[in-house]
Amino acid sequence: MAALRRNRATRANRVADQRQLAFDMPSSPSYATEDFVTSEGNKTARDLAVQLAWPIPVGLVVGERAAGKSHLAHMMADRFEHAVWLKQGVLGGLSDLDARSILIIDGLETFMGDGGDAVFHALEAARAAQAPVFVTSREPPEALAFRKPDALSRLRAGRRAEIQPPDDALLAAIAVKLFTDRQLLVEADIAHYLLGRVERSYGQLADLTAQIDKRALEAGRSITKPLAGQVLADFEAGQDNADRHD
Repeated sequence: MAALRRNRATRANRVADQRQLAFDMPSSPSYATEDFVTSEGNKTARDLAVQLAWPIPVGLVVGERAAGKSHLAHMMADRFEHAVWLKQGVLGGLSDLDARSILIIDGLETFMGDGGDAVFHALEAARAAQAPVFVTSREPPEALAFRKPDALSRLRAGRRAEIQPPDDALLAAIAVKLFTDRQLLVEADIAHYLLGRVERSYGQLADLTAQIDKRALEAGRSITKPLAGQVLADFEAGQDNADRHD
């Protein structure tokens, strides 16, 4: 992995003295194509990201939180001379679309505040420019409340891929990438210990990794099995409380 070239000194620089205040700083994930972890469950989605081109108007990837959809969107953007990312309340960039461009709608479900009207206008602009559109979503578009039926028709007009729940091998590989993105070096036995106890979920693994990173920084210590075990116990207790209040 390209991200694996970071060394231990980088991690050491994050820990001052023996104890420090831990801030919820976002990690810096690697979106390099070679760092996307591929398995049978996401291969179709990856293929879509590396193959989509006009005259196929739309490529849609559906998958749960933290399943790698944004990684695929960045891979797609890197293939084109110019990428236009749809942003909340901003439609001005659509005038820059042309046949050398790609329109990215990352997180379709987050653009539904206006009934999907902005998405519809973006799809129409891309169609007029003959620029393909790459869309990611946690939900199938049929489950979203589009005000204009034509918006749903446009999204159905291309190719669709669904990211399946991770198998054990994929979960293990993603765990390595998540820790690496956070510049964490974790012994293999600790990773196996966690993977044997965490729910098979992309989102839960991402949350657990973030909590372990935060706890290690707060304690000013490296990641050990006892520390990981305590974080896991607290994490599971928090999940149980959330479930009881659903």
